[in-house]
Amino acid sequence: SYTFNTAEDGTKYITVKKATKADHGASVGWDDSYGDGQANWNHWSISKGRYVFDGVTGTGDNKSNYGFRLTPLACPPPLPDNNNLVDFTYGSDVSYVEFRHIFFEGCGNTEPNCSYGIKSNAAIIANSGSIIANNLFYGFTVHLVLYHWKETVVEYNFFDSNWSASNCHGEQVTFGNNSDDVIYRSNIHRNSQTGGLDVHHNNNKRWKVYNNIFYGGKVAMGVIGTADSGVTHPDVIKNWEVYNNTIYNVTGGGFGSGFFHGYCTDTAYKSKVYNNLFVNTVHPVFASENLDCVEHDYNSFYNSTWLGSGK
Repeated sequence: SYTFNTAEDGTKYITVKKATKADHGASVGWDDSYGDGQANWNHWSISKGRYVFDGVTGTGDNKSNYGFRLTPLACPPPLPDNNNLVDFTYGSDVSYVEFRHIFFEGCGNTEPNCSYGIKSNAAIIANSGSIIANNLFYGFTVHLVLYHWKETVVEYNFFDSNWSASNCHGEQVTFGNNSDDVIYRSNIHRNSQTGGLDVHHNNNKRWKVYNNIFYGGKVAMGVIGTADSGVTHPDVIKNWEVYNNTIYNVTGGGFGSGFFHGYCTDTAYKSKVYNNLFVNTVHPVFASENLDCVEHDYNSFYNSTWLGSGK
């Protein structure tokens, strides 16, 4: 376990980078074997911003190609902290953190202990300007739990096979609590359980969600949307744009496998859902609980079925 807490120095970044021959091959004292294999870690705790964690190599679902690998000390992961591979110090204001080319390896179902890849939950006061790109996540209850994250980019990640149980509510990725202006693009979700990309709590505004692929699994709150419902959780989503996504072989129950806007108090918060493709999908609906807060058109459906009253 390691805590990254070096005080910030203006706009300078601290980079934690996988050693490679390309970077160090000509350096005095360098041996090419120093760059072999993966650099393995068990737990990171972050309390200051402006860090770049870069494994340099690795994309898609090839686990061995990633330069960095984070995995628990044991399975099931020892508590209290190693069920989160990356966490943030409570009450911290951590911004401009980047995670790139890292394999986050979970244990699979470890109930009654839930597990998380990167988790800030409500611990941090605010986060802005962060990037999560070209990583592989496998086998957690929730791969990302990020609250109060604004102006974040999540792109080119592979989210694989989360798990869910009665005491561990699962979904692949969740944001919440005023996470605004997030760009969520070109990610792959495989075998989503309960939810794909879901948000919690109020006022997550102006997201752009596009060019993502969701395939396999069973969801209940939309493959994209809010995991909260009812008048006690109003306006979790405001003014999203969801377009050019592909949903394949996903089974939807409850609020379906499309886009679920949740409880909406004003049609001014309407979201737009356009140009998405659904193939072999069960119940791909676009819904809000009360007002008509989803504008949708130019979506295509192939060999898909609906439960109850249409789409």
